[in-house]
Amino acid sequence: GARGFTYPGTLWCGAGNMADHYDQLETDSCCRTHDHCPHVIHAFSSSYGYTNFKWHSISHCDCDDELKACLRKVNDTTSRVVGQAFFNIFSVPCFELVYEDQSALQCTELYFSLKSPYKTFPSFCF
Repeated sequence: GARGFTYPGTLWCGAGNMADHYDQLETDSCCRTHDHCPHVIHAFSSSYGYTNFKWHSISHCDCDDELKACLRKVNDTTSRVVGQAFFNIFSVPCFELVYEDQSALQCTELYFSLKSPYKTFPSFCF
């Protein structure tokens, strides 16, 4: 897998992962699922019309919501520390894509969620 910083005792929680196989360590399932979010803007790259100058990836808000729910369900020391770090200490932002016409799947705007209210960016689709 991609090497980088991971939370001690985990293989998937952090910037990158230390796992060699997708199914390694069930305790990392929340972070593993989040790492495989289909809509991501990787560190120092551009996607969906936005350039991410942060040291970490930014995921679609649905993926972050799933991560939060999963960590709360696990509810052990590691999941609480990872959740506190991700959502409260580092305040990792997320993004949403909004469609003008659901049948045509045309994007009208990209919402980039920070601690402040949503900021609206021009239209981009994936």
